[in-house]
Amino acid sequence: MSEPADTVIALVEPALDLNRPQSHTAGMTQRVGPKGQVVIPKPIRDELGIRPGDEVVCTLEGRSVRVVPASSLQDLRGTFRAIPLDEMLRTDRRHERS
Repeated sequence: MSEPADTVIALVEPALDLNRPQSHTAGMTQRVGPKGQVVIPKPIRDELGIRPGDEVVCTLEGRSVRVVPASSLQDLRGTFRAIPLDEMLRTDRRHERS
């Protein structure tokens, strides 16, 4: 029998307070299916607002997998559109050279 993997699935969204006790959602163990699928427990899905059909983004962070609702990332699109970042960078570069 093989040893269990050390990989941990972390379900985190920026608005989720990690310092708050996670009660019954902490330490839930899930089994990986034959297609590599993992069920996100309902209390966690509810906390993050993940519904059937929603997209999530998975990233590797060390020996952990971070799963974030894709909608939380898309909400940032266009946030910096009104800020002239290119001009700010050119100004900084001119100051660095002088």
